[in-house]
Amino acid sequence: MLSEQEFEQQRAVLESLAQRHAPDSQERTALSLASEALLFIYATMQAEFFREFKERIRRDPPARAEYSFSSLDEAARWLGQQEPGVVVGKLVKIGGTAYAIGRDPSKLMLLRTVELAQLEDDGASNGSDTPES
Repeated sequence: MLSEQEFEQQRAVLESLAQRHAPDSQERTALSLASEALLFIYATMQAEFFREFKERIRRDPPARAEYSFSSLDEAARWLGQQEPGVVVGKLVKIGGTAYAIGRDPSKLMLLRTVELAQLEDDGASNGSDTPES
């Protein structure tokens, strides 16, 4: 886990990179958001959960939703019966919308996200492998 000093150094790098771009550019916005996300992870004591999530994603990248539910209530009931170490980082679909399973210190939660297939479809529709800028 990163120390407070290491977190601040990483944030400083992100902010320095952000300053190299125009104030209203997507690059600056993305880098500033990454810096704020890093601060959030550290300030809310989520660093260990984030580390676990990164390790899991590296070992087993989530390409497609593994579970599908027709309603949020159905998904919440199922989620309440799961072990965090088994499901954190997995993708589920609820009524056609993708969610990643995350956790805070006391409970599992659903975080709205996109699937890899959705990103690939978007790239194919605009004729590139990367999103439009």
